[in-house]
Amino acid sequence: MKVTKNFYLHELVDKTTYERFGDFSQRFLDEDTVKLLQFFRERYGSTTVNNWRQSGNLQYRGFRPPNCTVGGMFSQHKYGRAFDINCKNATPDEIRQDILDNQDIFLREGLTRIEDGEFAPTWMHFDCAWTGDNKIHIVKP
Repeated sequence: MKVTKNFYLHELVDKTTYERFGDFSQRFLDEDTVKLLQFFRERYGSTTVNNWRQSGNLQYRGFRPPNCTVGGMFSQHKYGRAFDINCKNATPDEIRQDILDNQDIFLREGLTRIEDGEFAPTWMHFDCAWTGDNKIHIVKP
């Protein structure tokens, strides 16, 4: 099932969730966060979230079910409001810098938080957790 111009549902949820719920897995994703993911794709080129369906080892970089031990108990991933990505045309550090240099653009798209590069050195984590602020927060889990 295609959920945006460039993403299929199986790329955004883990294997067990997809196999159990199929297309209904979409209900576990926050619509605004998925739209933001598409924005990243258009800005930085080909974007990878999960690749388990292509026999890859990535499956918990989008929605994480409640019993998932990856990440924190109250991670935004468990609410369908976070993605960990890699983009073809930009490194995670380049993306983080672009976000900080252009906060107004990303805030309009719904971005509220990114993970500090010290904790996410090879991927870019972003989420849409409500912060009550008009700035991008850098989180250190």
